[in-house]
Amino acid sequence: MTDRKSRSTDEKVRVVLQTLNPQASMAEICREHNLVPRTVYGWKEKFLTDGRSSLDGPDVRKQVTRHKKEISSLRRIIGECAVANDTLKKRWGTSYSDAPK
Repeated sequence: MTDRKSRSTDEKVRVVLQTLNPQASMAEICREHNLVPRTVYGWKEKFLTDGRSSLDGPDVRKQVTRHKKEISSLRRIIGECAVANDTLKKRWGTSYSDAPK
């Protein structure tokens, strides 16, 4: 019954939202999308518990983790630059707001 293709997050959300319609039967939804009920019930449980992001695939989660690490690194660099800037201001006794325009 299944074709073992990976589904996009948007597609999973559409299927889950169909299951929330009281007039729709799980069997019809599964036939329409060529899925087994176990898969759809799993998606629905994840979606209702943790929201849309829980249906993202591992590649998306890896990318999010990578971006979070990069953000942390950039914040650290910004902090170091701010400290260096303050040190230079104190050493030279001036700031941009004090400089002639």
